[in-house]
Amino acid sequence: MADSGCEIAILLNKVLFVELHKIRTKIITAKTGCFIVSEERGIAAIPVLDTEGRRRILEVPALLAPECDMPLLSIASFVNQNKKVIFALDTSGICVDETIFIPFH
Repeated sequence: MADSGCEIAILLNKVLFVELHKIRTKIITAKTGCFIVSEERGIAAIPVLDTEGRRRILEVPALLAPECDMPLLSIASFVNQNKKVIFALDTSGICVDETIFIPFH
């Protein structure tokens, strides 16, 4: 996953959503400059692990865009939930209290 650079995540898989609403919006991609159409928007449940290996779910606003090359998280959506985001080399999606560690490769 990468940062979407906007206030909403862009996800490919409908299974991650706990709530969806019909919309129609165009997303322009930075990679190719092409448009991708999203026809659904809602709340997605993003699984992360805490420091003891327990699975936690963070709910974030997201667009459903199956045509997108990869899922794009919105760092802003985590920050808006008063979470602290840290990019780290040695973690794998770990969430500690109010801090989310994003693997950076």
